[in-house]
Amino acid sequence: STKISDGKIYTAVSVERGMGKTTFLINLAKEIADASGEEVLLIDFNNDINDLSFLLNVDVTYNTIHYMNNMTEENADQLLSKVSRYKNSSLFVMANGFLRKGGEKISVRNIDEALNILKKHYKYIFLDLDPNDEAVEKELIRLSDYVFIVMNSMISSLEKLKAFIEIMYEGKNIKLILNKYEQKNVEKLEEIQAFLGR
Repeated sequence: STKISDGKIYTAVSVERGMGKTTFLINLAKEIADASGEEVLLIDFNNDINDLSFLLNVDVTYNTIHYMNNMTEENADQLLSKVSRYKNSSLFVMANGFLRKGGEKISVRNIDEALNILKKHYKYIFLDLDPNDEAVEKELIRLSDYVFIVMNSMISSLEKLKAFIEIMYEGKNIKLILNKYEQKNVEKLEEIQAFLGR
């Protein structure tokens, strides 16, 4: 891939499973890849499930953990040549597939270097985070330019979200994606904003 220097990192999180985070991120990344013609990278940090490789039907040579723990300036071109391309598009996918070995984890100390290398190769990098690995999640959010929080309009989700934002995201450029909106749960979007104090 062509070297660039201003790649941006867009991260999607949710306060609980089943909010549509991965589907939202796939659609956004595909749309950006199609509209811009730039090489876009979608990275799956969900270690327990294999959503991206399954939903996009891509073959995986190395899992995300391998890329994050082993990427250096010296081997980046070789490693990135193994990243899966979605169909014939400019969307590339770094996923776990079924290659994860028991106990295998991403080292937080390697994330910064790996993402800085990736920013030189991809203009847009989308991260699908795992809510079960708080140390990795905090580091990835720290390195992100934009954070999308995908949720529904149930009050229980809103209560979790408020605490979530105060703990993890203070000072970040956050966009709230309200998925599965139901009028009966929250009367107006203004009520959500008032509830969150934003």
